[in-house]
Amino acid sequence: MAKRRNYNRKRRGRFGLLYKLLSVLAICAVIVVALTLFFRVNTIAITGENRYSEAEIIEASGLEIGDNLLLLNKYAIAKGLQRKLPYIALVRINRVLPDTLAIDVTESEAALAVVQEGYTWLVSPEGKIVEQRAASAAADFAKIEGCELLSPAVASFLQMPTERLTQQESLLALRGC
Repeated sequence: MAKRRNYNRKRRGRFGLLYKLLSVLAICAVIVVALTLFFRVNTIAITGENRYSEAEIIEASGLEIGDNLLLLNKYAIAKGLQRKLPYIALVRINRVLPDTLAIDVTESEAALAVVQEGYTWLVSPEGKIVEQRAASAAADFAKIEGCELLSPAVASFLQMPTERLTQQESLLALRGC
């Protein structure tokens, strides 16, 4: 009788670990399938836009109807919007379950115009270059001449040579004017 109990115990315990592992894998597979099938983006709600249209913001974000709501990288989308649409200063993305993605955009305005090499670089209060225009188009902005910008480009931040850091700090202090 004792041999029979030990045999049953061995027989039951032989595949116990395998059954537990398979159960965990099956549960994980069900969760992944549920996330993929449900929580799709059906509505993209955009607020706070003035300069850019909703269509421009959606196109720049790379979002499409049908994307998985929970697997979206909100931070990558926000950075991409700020890089592609330079007047956007701040982006907040919220998931509204079950099927809405809410994007709140805060736009900035050009505060300064830095004239260099025949071009006017419009700069936001945050120190971001938001637009490049012809040198004659700086009439509506506070015009800064004599600054040397290092490789200015739209959607990048002001960069000056290291020997002009005090000038850059002063310029950024003026930005809120």
